Amino acid sequence: MNAPGEVIAEGLNAEDVRRYVAASAGMVPPESLTTAIHDQTEGNPLFVREVVQFLAQNGQLNGGGATIRKSLHGTRR
Repeated sequence: MNAPGEVIAEGLNAEDVRRYVAASAGMVPPESLTTAIHDQTEGNPLFVREVVQFLAQNGQLNGGGATIRKSLHGTRR
């Protein structure tokens, strides 16, 4: 039983991440991009948002998964 006011948050699945990237970037993301973001963030909505913002600011949202993994390597703690 949940305590009053308790919110149970679950991670995003890969399809949720795809929809978020599409809405945020105005593009249909390649599956490799969605998979890389999901894998690196484990679906954590806060991390997904931050990674998408990071990639957008660095002009990497149109790249493939290999580029994304290289960019994110070592950033997750």
